[in-house]
Amino acid sequence: MQCVGQRGEFRDGGGLGQCVLESAVVGGSGGVEQVPSLVGVDSLDILVSNAGIAIGGRITETKTDTWQKALDINVLGSVRGLRVFVPKIGKGGRIVLTASAAGLVHAPAMATYNATKAATVALGETVDAELRHRKISTTVICPQFFKSGLADSLTGDDDAMDAVARVLLSRTWLTSEIVARRAVKGIEARRTGVTPDGFATFSWYSKRFTRIPYLFLVRAIGWAVARQVRRSEGKALV
Repeated sequence: MQCVGQRGEFRDGGGLGQCVLESAVVGGSGGVEQVPSLVGVDSLDILVSNAGIAIGGRITETKTDTWQKALDINVLGSVRGLRVFVPKIGKGGRIVLTASAAGLVHAPAMATYNATKAATVALGETVDAELRHRKISTTVICPQFFKSGLADSLTGDDDAMDAVARVLLSRTWLTSEIVARRAVKGIEARRTGVTPDGFATFSWYSKRFTRIPYLFLVRAIGWAVARQVRRSEGKALV
């Protein structure tokens, strides 16, 4: 089995194999297509696309350039990786894309992040349908906020919403180890979508099966966010 990434070890059944990971800049017009050590990989069993940055903020506060950056990394980063490596994945291989519960359930003041993660979910479902005839499965991981380095990548234009996101990312009980362990089970089962925690699963099923209460809830959250911003900025709510 071959992997692309930071050098380390992995367990495949009872055996121990080597995993070699190369880091690459996924943004911009180049990215993985211009890294010889990546392009030179002849065959691949599992491709994991984990690139992403966190960008929150109200629609009126987020600049177009920020949208472009988020799209370039969160969406096109995966697209570039798929274009390079899908032809090298053999029969029975697996593709894993890291999205977010935000790609399924769309909370207010997160338009940029929601849209890019929803696009990642759509990308994964599409690729899964395209490649199943080769027995290649695609799994999209959609966790809620969990403790990781994502807070360090917050680069939005709305400072108030970035502060809220940092709190959510730091105070959650969910860790990257828990998410990874549960995600692996979904990958092994070749599930197309995986919500690796109770909150993400509950939110997604609430949206699907109790649509009206779900809409009331997200709109209530929108009002709560607006009141919080009004208090922090000392402005009247319009």
